[in-house]
Amino acid sequence: MSALQDPKWTANAERIYAGYYTTVGYVHKDLGDLKAYERHTRLTGALIVLVLLLALAAPALAADRRARLAGGLFAICGFALLIGPVLTNFYDWRYSIPAHGPLAAAAASGLSGLAARRRALRSTSS
Repeated sequence: MSALQDPKWTANAERIYAGYYTTVGYVHKDLGDLKAYERHTRLTGALIVLVLLLALAAPALAADRRARLAGGLFAICGFALLIGPVLTNFYDWRYSIPAHGPLAAAAASGLSGLAARRRALRSTSS
């Protein structure tokens, strides 16, 4: 990794990019806003475990057939986006970012099914 941060390599990359593009090299601007966005939207720890478990259980938990199909489809897409890079190349956290959307949709389907079951249990026990 240190070779990628070596100033000699950076200067070489700037020269190569300048040959391909009309700009001279590239300019590092303030990335503070992007880093703050990434820090606040990154799913880690217990939250990603909860999302993965809800997404995995979504086809069984969803309230009706359409919700089960949608939850299953989102879960399959999300898990394929997580597992694909591992099987073909290697895993890096940035490869999981595209999977967050489908996994969150599947988890929402599972959570909705749990809420519907809880409401049904409350209404029958009252």
